Amino acid sequence: MVKGLNLIGTAAVLIALNVLVMLALDTAFIEVSLLVGIAAIVVVRLFTSPSNFAKANRVGPTNKLETVQLGEQKTYIHPKVIVNTCFLYTAVFFVVVMVAYYDYFTA
Repeated sequence: MVKGLNLIGTAAVLIALNVLVMLALDTAFIEVSLLVGIAAIVVVRLFTSPSNFAKANRVGPTNKLETVQLGEQKTYIHPKVIVNTCFLYTAVFFVVVMVAYYDYFTA
């Protein structure tokens, strides 16, 4: 359920960003979809890669005795689902652009 909400939420954010960029550049939705998809992949990967930006800026190691030991916590954000949604969004719109502009690419 949570992964589905992550997928739907990511897709909604990507579509909203696409609409904002479309309105800002005064162009068609399909023409900026790849730009938004690739930019989203770069930004999400910046924070979810193994040597990520968030890990590089955190405080040094802490002793186990210095921290509060909490029970098992639920995960509400699944970075892999978000990254895969960005890849899927970009791939789908890549195919849509190729189909829509087929005549332009073959001429």
